[in-house]
Amino acid sequence: MDDALTVATGAIEALNRGEWERAARATDPDDVERWYRSHAERKDVPPRTLTAEQVKRHSPDLPDAVAEYQAAEFNRHQAENRGSLHGEFAGIETRAQLAALSATEALARYLQAQDPSWQFQRRLDALDPRLAPYARQGTLSRVREVVGVVHEGASVAHVVYRARLDVGEAEGGRESTMHVATLREGPDGWRLRLRGELFEHGGMVTIVEPPEDGDDR
Repeated sequence: MDDALTVATGAIEALNRGEWERAARATDPDDVERWYRSHAERKDVPPRTLTAEQVKRHSPDLPDAVAEYQAAEFNRHQAENRGSLHGEFAGIETRAQLAALSATEALARYLQAQDPSWQFQRRLDALDPRLAPYARQGTLSRVREVVGVVHEGASVAHVVYRARLDVGEAEGGRESTMHVATLREGPDGWRLRLRGELFEHGGMVTIVEPPEDGDDR
């Protein structure tokens, strides 16, 4: 049976290589099942309908036609996004699709969606085609490296690791930060607890350099 350090090192190396299912399988199954239910069973909040009168209440100088247009656009956007998971899971857009996955498969999709390179490409794909040529180019990856392990009793261990965002050779990477991953030993051996930096929901910003004045591209 693998020890805590071996399991944590394998899972972190899997994340570095983009082996999302392998990392998900190294996570405590009870934690994963509770986490999955919290997402799959979540109910969508009923959409709020906006009227032209409500728009004009905040902007009384707007022409009626403009207020009606803004209300209609708001309501359309609400309807289109009802049930959407807003990019929390790679390749999964609705709660119905999420419900068709196992808990481990869902966690693998979630981990992929936190990957900076996946987020970066998703932002590029969503850009206005006129702006895409000016988006900052390069590679993005989050790199983690295990430092050591501390045991707390017979069935709990804490693995210390450093993490940094690598933005490519041209600019180097950010300074690394130290984190702790907790594991516990169960019937299937040591498994990562689903908490901390390894599983945090992250965000990514696409940097766009606008064209020079007079450039009509």
